[in-house]
Amino acid sequence: MIVAVLAAAGGMLPHGTGRAAVHTGAQPAPFSAAEWLWSPVPANPRLDPHSATWASYLAGGAKVLNTYDYGAPSYYTHDAAGNRRPGRWQNITVTHTEWGGNPFAAYNPVWIPDDAAPSPQSDAAMTIVDPVRNLTFEFWEARRDAAGTWVAGWGGVLYLGGRGNRNTGGQETGQHGGVGAGVSRVAGLVTRADIQAGVINHALVFATDIAAPTTVRYPATKTDGWNNAGVATPIPEAARIQLDPAADISRLTGYQRMIAQALKTYGAYVIDNGGARVSVIAEGQDPAGPRTGLPYFSTTTPVPGNPVFTGSTFWNAGMRDTTSGYQSLATIPWHQVRVLATWNGR
Repeated sequence: MIVAVLAAAGGMLPHGTGRAAVHTGAQPAPFSAAEWLWSPVPANPRLDPHSATWASYLAGGAKVLNTYDYGAPSYYTHDAAGNRRPGRWQNITVTHTEWGGNPFAAYNPVWIPDDAAPSPQSDAAMTIVDPVRNLTFEFWEARRDAAGTWVAGWGGVLYLGGRGNRNTGGQETGQHGGVGAGVSRVAGLVTRADIQAGVINHALVFATDIAAPTTVRYPATKTDGWNNAGVATPIPEAARIQLDPAADISRLTGYQRMIAQALKTYGAYVIDNGGARVSVIAEGQDPAGPRTGLPYFSTTTPVPGNPVFTGSTFWNAGMRDTTSGYQSLATIPWHQVRVLATWNGR
């Protein structure tokens, strides 16, 4: 969800193909300058005074991996060889004009691939990655109008060579990414490339129902938090959590083991308001597969009623929930998380 910009507090700035999702291995990873995304948590980081309180909150409630209903579908305008993928130029408009001027206006027209489709639930999220223009076009409440042109409720445009938020030396003055905290929607996703590699070499991102409505930390530029769980001390968006490096994850397997290890090494950032206590976000595409009839991370025959295909990358990693739009993260020892005082723990 996306709402108004609010004051930033705490943290310090760092120095410094077919239906392809944002990082498939054939395409370069976006936001190479985002130290907050690629830097491991240092040894003995400085913890927030509220770390124990927030850890107790995070230990309760549902913990899931969003792979479908609220996943983050993303589409490259060009394939890995540099050829423009089938699509058309479109002038993107927004419906929430009460929030300000159209964030896409200065960048229109935008090349939209023909197979682009948003996540299927209320966020209707979608990101277009244009490596030639070196920009991401991030949509919220994306839909086609009667003429077949894409319209967004709101959105943002970010520089691929930047830090995944608007703090990139003026290239995106006044811009934000496509999630509540204002960072890019494609930064920090659990991707198929991650799962195929068997290791996640970046920080994760998650939505939560205890996000604070008035304060944020770097790399956030705003917040959509409204603390719908009603806790006494909500957590700021862009707060960075870490699973205690001493936590025993030896009994975990598949994707839960990979995510737990990433939480130890890189941690995860609160980047959005959500309905669960922890909703880690993965890449995803529309399950209808607009041009193919295929679910978004499938390779073979579908399981009836479920977007996960037997034999797919995610299926083989243990993501086999056949009834919901997400996967469980319940076996991770969430009671052993801690919250850093700043993005880099200093």
